[in-house]
Amino acid sequence: MVLDSIGITSDRSYEGYIDPAQIAWLSRDLAAIPTGTPVIVSTHIPLVTAVEDYAPPPGKPPAHQGMRVRNAWQVLDLFDHYNVIGVFQGHTHVLETVTWHGVPYITGGAVSGNWWHGTRLGTPEGYLTVRVEKGRVIPDYVTYGFKTIDPKNT
Repeated sequence: MVLDSIGITSDRSYEGYIDPAQIAWLSRDLAAIPTGTPVIVSTHIPLVTAVEDYAPPPGKPPAHQGMRVRNAWQVLDLFDHYNVIGVFQGHTHVLETVTWHGVPYITGGAVSGNWWHGTRLGTPEGYLTVRVEKGRVIPDYVTYGFKTIDPKNT
C-alpha cells in the first residue's frame, strides 16, 4: 500500500499529513484483505522516526511539521489490527529503523545523500533493497561510491 504523506498547507507549503479521505480508504482497504495477509506500506514523509532526536535543529522553528506525519497516530492505530510487516519511508535522507508494536519503520536514505554534498548524518549516498522471507522484511542499504565535488566536503 502506498500512502501520500504530503499535506499541502494553506500558505502553499507542505507538512506531513494523511488526510481523512485517505485514512478512510486505508481502513476500507485493510478490512477487505484476508486475515493474516502480509501488508507492506510505503510513504514519503515518515510515520515513525527518531530523526528529530539526533539531527541538529533548524535555525528557526519550521512553520509546519515536515519531518514526520503529524497525525501518524491515526494510521498506526489501524496497523495494530493487521499483519503489517514493514513500512518504508523516505524524506529525511538517513538510514534508520524504528520498531513500533513489532512493525519496522524503515527510512531508506537517499541516492543524493546530503543533497549531493556528501553523507547525511552519517548515511552515505545509496538506496534500499528489500527481501521478504517467512513474513519478515529484510532490508539492505546499498551504497554506490558517489564522491561529492563540493569543495567544503572534500
